[in-house]
Amino acid sequence: MRSNDSKRLQKLGAWRRVMGTLSILGWLIFIAALIVYDYAKPETGTLLSEWLDVDLRSGWIASLAQLYLFLMALGLVVSCVACVLNIWLHRRRRTHIWVNTLILGLASISGLLLFFYGFS
Repeated sequence: MRSNDSKRLQKLGAWRRVMGTLSILGWLIFIAALIVYDYAKPETGTLLSEWLDVDLRSGWIASLAQLYLFLMALGLVVSCVACVLNIWLHRRRRTHIWVNTLILGLASISGLLLFFYGFS
């Protein structure tokens, strides 16, 4: 193996670590957004809550809703950066397609669209 090949392999390892880090970071942001969503959404009633006449919150918590939107947008940005880097590396035949970043981007877009258009 020539010295240029070993340097190229070391660079490839660094790019894979960057892609892996972006992927893990994006998914952690997405999971945090889902947790914030659970606390921010209006409470849903059950048969037991109606029977006990429990007061339920019918609106969104504004500060948590804003945090949810920020986290979803941040996850989308991380996903877009990872996808652009992935396309660039794939065109140079340095790595394979990382499908999980594409799924993360679609999930983030879906979360934003559902917040703006799907909830009443």
